[in-house]
Amino acid sequence: QQKIQDQSRLSALNINLGVIHLHLGQYEKAEEYYYKGLNLASEMGNLRWKAIIYNNLGVMYKDKGEWEKSVGFLEKSLKIREQYGDRRGMLSAFDNLGVTFLSQGQLDKALEYVEQSFDLCRQIGAQDLLPIIQTDLGEVYFRLNQTEKGFNLLHAALVLATEKSSRLTIGITKRTLGRFYLSLKNYKNAETMLQESKTIFETLGSRFQLAQTLESLGFCLTLMAKEEGPGDKDRLMQKGMDSLEQTVKILSDLNFEKRLIAMAENIRAQHLESELTVIINEIEKITGRSQADQSSDECRMVQAPAKA
Repeated sequence: QQKIQDQSRLSALNINLGVIHLHLGQYEKAEEYYYKGLNLASEMGNLRWKAIIYNNLGVMYKDKGEWEKSVGFLEKSLKIREQYGDRRGMLSAFDNLGVTFLSQGQLDKALEYVEQSFDLCRQIGAQDLLPIIQTDLGEVYFRLNQTEKGFNLLHAALVLATEKSSRLTIGITKRTLGRFYLSLKNYKNAETMLQESKTIFETLGSRFQLAQTLESLGFCLTLMAKEEGPGDKDRLMQKGMDSLEQTVKILSDLNFEKRLIAMAENIRAQHLESELTVIINEIEKITGRSQADQSSDECRMVQAPAKA
């Protein structure tokens, strides 16, 4: 009995250390502690701890851009939580799965999971989680071009987060609103929201969240520069470049290679290759992945035979 109690405490300690290192941006150490905790939880047969660690590993791999690993762990977490009727844990797993699918552009799946999380959140009265889930659902809707619905959810989420003084959620919601305005080419409002989000994450010391905001801010400023006259164009372009260079540095420091590759793809999707050639070259230097490599991959994918 004492051994089980000691293992349980040690497993909990490893989970907490993993969370701390994740927030510090020390993902390798976080991964190490999560797996230590998972091994102990498995030895004890403690499914509750396993569900928590599976969820945390899923979030960690989502941040790193390792989508398949993320979905795999989140689905394991959800299965255990459904088995035990842990509704609060289920809504967390639903939301994290939705955000992971959203990051991959799988909007229908993202909507399915985030809506389930939102409905469950209201059913059980989890008011502390409502702002972030509303933010995620708002982003799904605006990505689906349901503009009014998305904006209403994002605005409500920001009001709730501000009332609860949750700075992390405020930062995420303001970034999402910034992206919303950016999609509408309302660059001034987008810049305001993204600058405020940047300030919050700089204060919190949340490097990955800061990198995401800096990337969106860099795109915003670069797109603004393309529409400005000669007077402001160079200044905005340089600010945009500075923001994106900071993003590359943070993601490189975190060893988030897949996120860097996705960033280069985003630059091309925004048709900013000519303006941001320096950024693309820096990413390719870090990742060793050129446009030719990507074209070759696409050819191999097309030619690959279908599996039965």
